[in-house]
Amino acid sequence: MVKALKTSLPGFEDTTDDGDSVNDKSEHIDCDDENEDEFEHLPKHSRCYAHPLQLVIKDGLKDCTSHMCTVIAKTSKIVNFVRRSIHASEMLESENKLQAANVTRWNSQLTMIKCILKISEEKLNKVNSPVELSSYERKILHELCLILDPFEYVTLLVQNSVSASLTIPVTRVLKHKLNQLSNVYNNKMMTTLKSSIETRLTRFEEANDFILAVILDPRCKLRWSEPEEVAPYTLLPKNTTGALDSHLGFTFDQEDGCSPPPKKLKSDFFSFMPPTTPS
Repeated sequence: MVKALKTSLPGFEDTTDDGDSVNDKSEHIDCDDENEDEFEHLPKHSRCYAHPLQLVIKDGLKDCTSHMCTVIAKTSKIVNFVRRSIHASEMLESENKLQAANVTRWNSQLTMIKCILKISEEKLNKVNSPVELSSYERKILHELCLILDPFEYVTLLVQNSVSASLTIPVTRVLKHKLNQLSNVYNNKMMTTLKSSIETRLTRFEEANDFILAVILDPRCKLRWSEPEEVAPYTLLPKNTTGALDSHLGFTFDQEDGCSPPPKKLKSDFFSFMPPTTPS
């Protein structure tokens, strides 16, 4: 899990982040429970969505074009030069904190690229970095940001939220965004990202646990589903709670243990989903 989250953009130099030093063996601890039979009626444990999501990104980054890798590497050198040069740091003191330390993860590195792009080409060239970006190379970086922006948003969303009910909507959003982008940027990286989503994330769309979670989320309900999916999915909550009530011998009170309202979803990101209507 830690290795997946520490995926770097190709061309960025490896740095050490002591705060991320975690023993991967902890993932393999087997927690046996003498009374585990009592919980057979509950859904089986599912792996965290964030892990396969990062593997999708890693797959895509492996298929960056050689030219894009070269441009990213040049950007890395500029960032490192600015961080180490007092003169350059003073010149760009008001510019987006390029001198941030221990940049080890792809989304942090993407932020650094965005910071570079926000600085005018003329001003950036004045820092006298050993390498400079041409207008065409800045365009390539802009395209990379457009492709990875949806993955950055989803990564932050699932890391900062209780994400069981978000797995299916964000998976479909990623597919939707990539289909739109592939009309403009038809390259191997795009093809790999789309293929990897199908391989690694589609299983969440087929799991009843996650389908039920999203249906019961008032922000989503059935807005994410295709017309042919509505009928069978409408019956799922009733069938599931009925089976659970029968097993436990009592009926759940809907007023008990109510959670606080979930945070609203970013409307423009989930624009493929129609707005909610009063039930």
